[in-house]
Amino acid sequence: VRVDCLERFLTLFHCHSRRGNMDGIEVIRFCSDMSSACNTLAREFLTDVHRLCNAVAQRSECKEEEEESHMVALGEYLVQGRGYLLLNTLDSIIDQVLNWLAS
Repeated sequence: VRVDCLERFLTLFHCHSRRGNMDGIEVIRFCSDMSSACNTLAREFLTDVHRLCNAVAQRSECKEEEEESHMVALGEYLVQGRGYLLLNTLDSIIDQVLNWLAS
């Protein structure tokens, strides 16, 4: 997955979903292949977390500092970074499609 394409998708999806007017059908149209979209988002999230943890581990020398550094870096990624967009998008896609299928 090209990073710039993924970033544009996440930003666009997040922008549309924040408006609150995307229903299940619009989500399905937005993400034509739901299974692939969800798999790609989950894979990107796990890859990001793995890279983040490896980078923090390489910088840390003390075990106690390593654990604290991991938690701070992971927290920033989940609250402010791309992790938030990935998880929010994945959650929105799954939730809206399940609601649409249930109705």
